[in-house]
Amino acid sequence: MLSARAKRLLAISLVAAFTMMAISPIFAKAQTTDLGGLKTGPFVDKLVFNVIEGDDQQVLALLNDEIDLIGDMVDPTHLPTLEGAKDIEVANVLRNGYGYVTINCAKYPFNITAFRRALAFALDKQKISDDVWDGLSVPQDSCVPQVNPFSVEKQLEYHYYEAQVDIGKNLLADAGFADVDGDGYLEAPDGSDFDVNVECAQSSNIAIEVGQIVADALKALGVDARSTPTDFYEYLNRLYFHGDYDIVFLGSSFTTFDVDWLAYEYWSEYADEPYWNFPNFRNASYDFWRDQLLHSTDYDEVYEAAIEMQKIWVYQSPMIICYENFLLSAYRTDRFEGFINDVSAGVPGWWTNYKVHLK
Repeated sequence: MLSARAKRLLAISLVAAFTMMAISPIFAKAQTTDLGGLKTGPFVDKLVFNVIEGDDQQVLALLNDEIDLIGDMVDPTHLPTLEGAKDIEVANVLRNGYGYVTINCAKYPFNITAFRRALAFALDKQKISDDVWDGLSVPQDSCVPQVNPFSVEKQLEYHYYEAQVDIGKNLLADAGFADVDGDGYLEAPDGSDFDVNVECAQSSNIAIEVGQIVADALKALGVDARSTPTDFYEYLNRLYFHGDYDIVFLGSSFTTFDVDWLAYEYWSEYADEPYWNFPNFRNASYDFWRDQLLHSTDYDEVYEAAIEMQKIWVYQSPMIICYENFLLSAYRTDRFEGFINDVSAGVPGWWTNYKVHLK
């Protein structure tokens, strides 16, 4: 029989041998199969990245059969050309995002809920979708896009979709807004004069048109208002750090359907926090649902909190959502098939890369 010392040496030797086999290739030789010279693997010899800058050049490359898919959303101005082209398909998906105006709730008299609601009722969102977007958008009220399962949009008992100027005027009158000096414009409830500057990005035609429609809605209410195209980054910096403004046009897009941001974006304690809460919104009823949204482990309770927060938000109107537009994707159909129009990313999304194949 082996001594105890010999057994220990044998055990150590076996462990060492197995360890070397696990980490060293000399103990395990890979098997090879001779396929008669046939190549295996993907049918790719090389990858060539040609950067095509600008919408016009990208669309032209697609029309000329130089590319098979535009890897980003297509400007709507190219839609007639693409729809009339052979072997090109155009798909659309409702954007997980929107264009909106934010209202400075920390500034008098914009801090009065009736003023913000009056503007929401007076604004013709359907006109924005029909005229500015040429039918490629839909009106939206909730701050959660309607493509999101947590959106309250379809559950709202009222909407701000079409211009209802009389309702807006009544709200202002009941709140004490009146033309006390006969100058043709409303004064604030304390009798002071005020005007409204609607700022919009000078680099965007859509922003400029929407800004003017918002200003026109204010004028229809009897408010002294104007729209001013402005450098986008200049007023964005003011919003980041809660600088002075009246009303500003912006856009937001989301990459997921999470709604935990509702607990931060409009939280009262973030009304002066840099980069958060652009409208400087404070509301105790809204904050009440925050803890349930963030910390409940029950789906129905989280859903309830998200819905109730949106209902309060829509009523208070710290921002006014102007539209939720469609995103357009364009691709060729003569060589490849299996394109997937993803609900969030459209055709250029991950699922197309995974499923597309030669015909």
